[in-house]
Amino acid sequence: MNDSRENTWVEQHFNIINDFFKDLKYKKFIHISLEIYELNRNPCFIFCLSASKDLLSQWRAYSQDASGVSIGFRTKNLILKTHPNDNSIFPIDKIKYDTSAQRNIILDLCNEMRDRFDSEQNEIKRFNLGLAFGLSLVNLALFFKNPNFKEEKEWRIILHGPHNSHKDIQVTSLE
Repeated sequence: MNDSRENTWVEQHFNIINDFFKDLKYKKFIHISLEIYELNRNPCFIFCLSASKDLLSQWRAYSQDASGVSIGFRTKNLILKTHPNDNSIFPIDKIKYDTSAQRNIILDLCNEMRDRFDSEQNEIKRFNLGLAFGLSLVNLALFFKNPNFKEEKEWRIILHGPHNSHKDIQVTSLE
């Protein structure tokens, strides 16, 4: 991969998350979510593909100046889940390059998590929502990319590596 912000581009949208959950009652929820994000965003294994069949810039960047081979796949023939937020073992999806689309995805996720948090009174279930939110951000980080790379028309298949979520997270209360 050639993007220095690979797997961290989503973090440019964290201001949305902080604004969305600025009320004090969400403080520990966000703390848990962002800690889970940090602990689990690496390592993973990424299989990158391009929807462009024969793009000179791709050959130059990824095949030692066009000395490689091209292998084609039909995504409909791959038996994989096709949405990065389904927490499947091998999610496959197109990279999201459009920052306003990325923002909308983050806003939708924030709305869903806030609604679920507000309707849930059980502290353990609220903790689990924090875990789910953090892992959703990990998945989004793998599918959000700088718009400067949109020429690649990239698709990705992800295999998450060993998670570090066994580390202690100290929570006394989510409220």
